[in-house]
Amino acid sequence: MAEIEYKATLPKRTSAWVYLCIVAIFVLGTGLRFIDLTDLPLDYFPQRQIRGAIIARSIYYQLLPSADPSVRDQAVYLANTMDDNEPPVFEGLVALTYLVIGGEHLWVARIYAIIFWLLGGIALYALARRMTSPIAAIAPLIYYFFLPWSVIFARIFQPDLPMMMLTLWVAYTLYRWGETPTWKWAVLTGVLAGLAGYVKLPAVFPIILMLVGVVLATLGFKKAIKSPQIWAMAALFIIFPAVYYLFVIPEWSSAYVGFTIGFLNNLLQPSFYIRWIIFAGGMVDLGVAIISFVGIWLLPKKARIIPLALWLGYLLYGLAFPHHINTHEYYSIPLIPAIALSLAPIAGLIFDRMTTRGKLAQWALVGVLVFSVFYSGWMARSIMLSKNYRNEAIGWQKVGQALPKEGDLIGLTHEMGYRLAYYGRRHVTPWLYTTADEQALSSTADPLGEFKTLFENTIIGQDYFVVTLMNDFNAQPMLKTYLYDHYHIYAEGDGYLIFDLTQPKESAP
Repeated sequence: MAEIEYKATLPKRTSAWVYLCIVAIFVLGTGLRFIDLTDLPLDYFPQRQIRGAIIARSIYYQLLPSADPSVRDQAVYLANTMDDNEPPVFEGLVALTYLVIGGEHLWVARIYAIIFWLLGGIALYALARRMTSPIAAIAPLIYYFFLPWSVIFARIFQPDLPMMMLTLWVAYTLYRWGETPTWKWAVLTGVLAGLAGYVKLPAVFPIILMLVGVVLATLGFKKAIKSPQIWAMAALFIIFPAVYYLFVIPEWSSAYVGFTIGFLNNLLQPSFYIRWIIFAGGMVDLGVAIISFVGIWLLPKKARIIPLALWLGYLLYGLAFPHHINTHEYYSIPLIPAIALSLAPIAGLIFDRMTTRGKLAQWALVGVLVFSVFYSGWMARSIMLSKNYRNEAIGWQKVGQALPKEGDLIGLTHEMGYRLAYYGRRHVTPWLYTTADEQALSSTADPLGEFKTLFENTIIGQDYFVVTLMNDFNAQPMLKTYLYDHYHIYAEGDGYLIFDLTQPKESAP
């Protein structure tokens, strides 16, 4: 079998200080993420993080023999109101840890997220080192660990973290298979690829590209078709995600595809790509991204496959989810390791050139790297400490206690009712209409009549209307006026209103 020519032309000089620097990067980068560890997961993407917390709690109480049956039933009920976006792998791991440590502590999820990022960093370093050199692999690690947005992403309770970690390990094991096509690397690649796609389906975009590119470069098409290793890799890759997304949650999968198709017309608009570049560029540093992409072409031809697949995989991800790529920052997580890995050949050339420029130039380079680490780390630290959500739990628990013990709830609440579901342990059906919807109604012949019909149809079966998003409430004058004119206030307090829908005002207009 032909061996992929991944050997970089960069020198592989090593010394104790290089490895000391690498260890320091791992230690400092991981330690940075432990700052403000126990703060509530409301800083970024709270809806998705709290969703994970609700599901983890449900699993925990189902596993806990001593759990109060009513508490367990409510936890399971709340979890069942969540969409089955992905299998609860991360949530299950957190729930098992709750069981081991004897209680529900959300910072457990943050620790696991940090560990996933650390393990992904190990794969990234191992890959960059083999493609270039130990010293060149320093630059990818600095970017991967100290980019402020990478610090933020590495603390979130979402399946994107294990997905990205597994994808990086697929890249490494596939790289090793390309060097030495043995059954060990083939099986490892297939299993890890299948797990990555199972944890979160979009992992298939870069993985398919990597597999196709490396297999064809190593064996060629004819040999690949006849190779049992390739068929084994493909089967292991496909079976895990296919079973779950096609047979366990087929309704959700088809609904999500339908939702995405509704935004495909964006792909024909140049403004979509401009918004995408601006949105993602603000997180990853657009200048560094452009330079790193050029770095791919400094590698030997066949060595470009994996970093290029990571880039193109991210591009396909955005094209497949055109709405989310411009509105959900965490959809750009895969771009960080793509950029980081592509920096390795550039760094290798710079480090190699600096060895001939004397001590002053070398120390200047060291100074720049140290400055970049501490500057970026300080920026990330400042961002993490700029917000404190520890008192939020008490506030939402009080709102939960103020809710009526019986009756169904609908409302305009934070994160579609997820905060109340987790901290108040009550389900609130979200009021989905927005200010834009009200403005659209205002252009009809009878806006108030149209709104009345819409409202009455929406609240069928609901007993109370809960408001915690006061700014949104004030921005919807039809809703606000209709509730005050037609229904009594059941309770109100700091940051919340509860209207009793079961007792309309007799004198309502």
